[in-house]
Amino acid sequence: MPLILATITLDYVVGRRLAECGTASRKPILGIGIFIHLALLGWFKYAGFASGSLNSIGLPIPVLEVVLPVGISFYSFQGMSYLIDVYRGDTPAEKKLSSLLLYIMLFPQLIAGPIVRYVDIAYAVENRVESISDICNGTTRFVVGLSKKVLLSNILAQISDAAFLHTPDTLSVAFAWLGVLAYTGHIYFDFSGYSDMAIGLGKIFGFSFLENFNYPYIAKSLTEFWRRWHISLSTWFRDYLYIPLGGSRKGSMRSAVNLFFVWAATGLWHGAEWTFLIWGLHYAFLIIGEKYIWNVALEKIPAVIRRVYTLLFVILGWVWFRAGSIQTAIQYFMVLFGHAGTPLLEKELFFWLKQCWPELLIAPIACTPAISTIKKSICQYYDTPQSLFVSICISRVATILLSILSVSSLLYSGFNPFIYFRF
Repeated sequence: MPLILATITLDYVVGRRLAECGTASRKPILGIGIFIHLALLGWFKYAGFASGSLNSIGLPIPVLEVVLPVGISFYSFQGMSYLIDVYRGDTPAEKKLSSLLLYIMLFPQLIAGPIVRYVDIAYAVENRVESISDICNGTTRFVVGLSKKVLLSNILAQISDAAFLHTPDTLSVAFAWLGVLAYTGHIYFDFSGYSDMAIGLGKIFGFSFLENFNYPYIAKSLTEFWRRWHISLSTWFRDYLYIPLGGSRKGSMRSAVNLFFVWAATGLWHGAEWTFLIWGLHYAFLIIGEKYIWNVALEKIPAVIRRVYTLLFVILGWVWFRAGSIQTAIQYFMVLFGHAGTPLLEKELFFWLKQCWPELLIAPIACTPAISTIKKSICQYYDTPQSLFVSICISRVATILLSILSVSSLLYSGFNPFIYFRF
């Protein structure tokens, strides 16, 4: 609490100074605000990683153990976006400290996003209106997110945890693929579920947060994937880092360097580990390749093959994201591709297939817009007041059933933290 209150006070003071001072002084004032944010983020999130890395190569530096404040990655980025938007003139500086406190500390999205920009909710901070309709729609959205987390993500997490806890000599090729596929679903339903819950809670209280996920696993390229996955983060890096660095305005070589830098930063934002940096660079090389090397060839490939190509590299990228170390990730890759002596099947694979077959069947469908498309088609086909009433009734009954199942599952399974809480 002292840390977040101090940073919000900093944002308020710097924002007011940016609004009041002359042109010559604005850039240094913005620089001070951004520097303090980055210094705090660097200390709390990366000091232990940096000291540990230097210590591991023989330098006599003690390894620091710094406790990571909950949500610092998210509220630091929101604070910086506010200051930059005030500097650019995209939003006026907030005159009331209480309004800025509400923006940063708005509890639905405080701990794990989405990253909300002040310009998007500035009007609602002062003039929001709650309605029965928004409360109903927000509650439905919240329950959908909760059921994603509890009924799908938590179950898939059990499979992926079992696979990644294996040693390479006890893991089969098939179970390794099942494990990383389960993690692919686990992280999507975990984080998109949290985003749905945040958007739903925001709507209940009169706020409209922008969408954070748009069915990313149906993307036909990795560039498109990142327009659909964690949209608030990817657009933040685009607007506040990539474009200020020059974007693609200064030639292909400079653009490639900018992309490389942005994706390295994206990887490290997710965690102070070498595996996260490699995960970010994994996307840097592939997206630079899509932009400048095989973009023409990719556009000529059938859409189905493009989706398979995209999903394959996304899945392989999740190995770096999930593995606890570089060595673990390399060993897992070796098993995935049938390193000599690796068995094809094992008994535990069939146990999980038998135990979790409903979730394994539902998850791929829930990753696509199939359900919403069918619902929309039915409503268009039966465009009558009666059909609309039936559709609303079905939606409400489904919401009640999902909420009962989710709460029952939570009571049965115990504590299940969200993945992005640790970022």
